[in-house]
This record gives sequence, C-alpha cells and structure tokens, in this order.
Amino acid sequence: MIALASLATAALAQQRTVTVYYADGFANHQTMVGNYEITRASFSEDGELLSTSNVTDMAAFMMGYVRVNPARTQVIFSAQAQDKTTRRISPHVLLYEMPLPAAGPNIGVSLVKPTLLLPDITNLTSGCVKPYSPCTQADQFHPTFDYHRRSTQYETTETEAIAFGYRAWTDEGFPGGNQALALRTRSVRKTKDGKVFSDIEVKPLTFNASDIHTMDSCPRFAPGSNGKQIIFQRNLLEGSKPTIAHLDVTTGKVTSLQGALSFVPADFAGCPAFVMPPPSPLSKKATFVFIGKNTSDSSVSTFAKHWGSSRNTGASVEGLDKVYMVAVTIDLSDKPIVVDEKVLFAMPRVNTSAAVDMLALQYCSQVMQDKPAPTVNALVCKTADMKLAELNPETGVQRVNLTMPYPRLPDGTPVMWSQTSYSFQVWAD
Repeated sequence: MIALASLATAALAQQRTVTVYYADGFANHQTMVGNYEITRASFSEDGELLSTSNVTDMAAFMMGYVRVNPARTQVIFSAQAQDKTTRRISPHVLLYEMPLPAAGPNIGVSLVKPTLLLPDITNLTSGCVKPYSPCTQADQFHPTFDYHRRSTQYETTETEAIAFGYRAWTDEGFPGGNQALALRTRSVRKTKDGKVFSDIEVKPLTFNASDIHTMDSCPRFAPGSNGKQIIFQRNLLEGSKPTIAHLDVTTGKVTSLQGALSFVPADFAGCPAFVMPPPSPLSKKATFVFIGKNTSDSSVSTFAKHWGSSRNTGASVEGLDKVYMVAVTIDLSDKPIVVDEKVLFAMPRVNTSAAVDMLALQYCSQVMQDKPAPTVNALVCKTADMKLAELNPETGVQRVNLTMPYPRLPDGTPVMWSQTSYSFQVWAD
C-alpha cells in the first residue's frame, strides 16, 4: 500500500511564509491587446497576503506554464508575446527564461528582459521536413525542471534538464507530426585540474513525423532518476483517449501504464504530480497522484467542465464523469511497473457564478521547498473559485486557501488572474 499518512502534516503548515509565482493579466480579444505578466505573491501560513511584485514587464497577450528552477534563481514560462508599440501579436507560444529578480516592491525598477529558452529550434523542426512544406515554427509549453550532480575522482558534472511539450508547424499552419516532448539540457563539467566545459543540447523525445493525432504533454521527472525517467500524459486521437505513460529518456522507449491502471486522466483535470520523494536515495519506487476517471464506469461521459464553461441545461448531473484523486506507485528499477493504485478520495463538483458541475479542484502540483529537502511534499490545486488550496492529498481536506490578488488593467479595472492551466507554482519558504 502507499504510505501517505504523514502527508496530513503538510509542508505549508511547517513554514512561515508561502510564495506563489504565477501569470496574471487579461487579454482583450476585441481590441487584441494583452496585459499579462509573471507576478510573485507572498502569503503567511494562514493565507494572509503579505506582498506582491512583478517579475516581468512584457504586457504579453497570453502567459502560462510558470516554473522556477530548484535553486530559485531562474523562472521559465510560456508566452504569446506582443510588441508594446505596434501591438503585433506573435502567432506562436514560446518558452522564455530570465533571472528571478529579488523579492520586494519593484515600482520604477527596470526588470530584466526575458530571453527565448530555445533561440535555435532546428532540432525540433528538422524531423518533420517534407518536400514542399518544411516545418519552420514550434509552439512550446509544459516545462518542468530537474537538476542532478555526478562526481568522480576526475571531474564533477552538474546538469540542468528542462523537459517540455511542443508542436511543430509548417508555414501553411499544418502540424508536421505529433505534439511531442523534448528535452533541453545544460551541463557544466569541471575537472580536477580546474578546466570547465559547458554544453547545451536540445533534442526531441517522443516525436513521430507520421502521426498528427497523438498529443504528449505534462512531463514530470521521476524523483531520484537523475533526469532519466519521465511520467507524462499521452492523449490519443486529439485528446479523446487520455493515458498515463512512462518515458525512458536514455533509450527513448515509451511504455503505457494504462494496461495496469483502472483510471485515466479526467478532462480538464491537469497533470500527474509526484507528491513524495523516494524513501531513500537508493529507492527505485516513486508515487504520483492524478485526477482520474474510472475506465470501467459506464456513466463516464465527456461533460467534465473547467472554469468559464457551462453545461447544457438538459444534461444530467448523473451522467457526468465520476472523478477521483488517484495515487500510483511505480517501480523504476528496470521497466516501469505499477506497484499499487489507490483511490484517495472522490472529487466533488461545485457550482460557481461562472460554471456549473465544475471539478472542485484542478491543475494540482506539489508544493516546492527550499533546502533542507522535506520528507513529504504538500499538494496545491486551483479551486473552482480561482483560489489556490493547500490540501492533504490522502483525504482532500483543505488546510488553507490562498486568494490571489487580482491584477488591474491600465485604467484600474480589476480582472481575474490567469485562467490558463499550470499558470502558477507554489513554494514554501
């Protein structure tokens, strides 16, 4: 069985403050003007807002998929950029990186300009070259970090790995293959005699030029695998058949876990999240959670809803997906073997002023922590009313809700903070 009892004393309750890095803003689709930024907000352990400050000064048309590196010195995110003068909007969603500015008020402070994470995308587009319409662009999203260090008697190598999803496109706007995963690694090798060698590599991981229907997303590095094993979500037939899969980064082999699981990812529910580190550095077992629906349930339909949507008045609540928080333990020693699958709690549906029968929780991820490394991680999810809830993953009991400060348009009008998935990351300080 999965040992999750200690998760009740979650990481946030043991910390003095909580920091949220998130995308907020608004895009007017009539005037085609965007005002999205990456923002940092600090909260007390009881959820009281302590301070806010901008991280970027982009005024992008859209932003999301915010991630901070383990050292908390760098932030990466996806953005659809917009020129501040001409208001021309980039047709593609690209990954950006920038140093994380110091916390505190930044009014009047010139923020560092973000740069492209992938200034050269040749390795992402060259595989789908066709005789008359080669791929020239690639949308990029769902980044996730991993950092590992390897030492021998002769040298030490530090590697930062960023896995992400992408979709390559032709000039005509046609997909050049499947939506795939890729990896960017940045390695620094230091020898005992003081020499330093650095290298950056970008390579596709799951690309298939002959398949435009499969959609890979949500890469999550397995704890303790040193960036070599990834759990991710694979949607077949344009998302109509969601599955959980494992990728061996070294060999490129993809193994579907669905044959051993009773649940598949629910619609608009989010990605898998590893909630516990390995029990020891030598352990080959890891546990992740995801919001899933039972594949054998005959009442499962396609009515799972997300924020901002509404159900047809004639639809029956009884016909909606029955959704649960599910925990899965896998053994990564040789090939990914499902050791245990456990339902943690049923996911309720709630009504809000904007939607009905919406999942009470979506887009869950682990709460990140600075050193010393915690023995467990808490789980944080976006709620139906656009708050962030820290909860006990075993029971679903919420300890505290963080009310995100609403951004304001230039004329002072308050707007909802980002509605995009995984537009936030929470750190316990």
